[in-house]
Amino acid sequence: MLLSRSALNVNLIEELLKSNDPRVRANAIESTWQLHDLLPLIRSATSDPHNRVVGNALFALYKLGDTSATAAIIQMAKHHSVAFQLTALWVMGETEDHFGRSPRRKTDGSAGGRCDRSRG
Repeated sequence: MLLSRSALNVNLIEELLKSNDPRVRANAIESTWQLHDLLPLIRSATSDPHNRVVGNALFALYKLGDTSATAAIIQMAKHHSVAFQLTALWVMGETEDHFGRSPRRKTDGSAGGRCDRSRG
């Protein structure tokens, strides 16, 4: 988030998105979460090969009101890679959006849902 707190430097963000390290790319996208001017750059990150970069990009798009983000998050949850599926679940949790489904209600106090039990 350091980048978004200082003066906007699009060139720096673009350079960071070229990094071989997916953590660097994901953090670069995270720094854009509130920057409407960078929507095209954020959208391009949704095709990154790493789940965390894509998840951060989709979350940014969602936060910025991009209507395509919801469908893309749902599609990510159906990805063949478990890492992408889990990242989509994280994004869904962060948005607090039920994505067209009723939330599960815990009535007996036990942990409900696979996600709770899989945290280990």
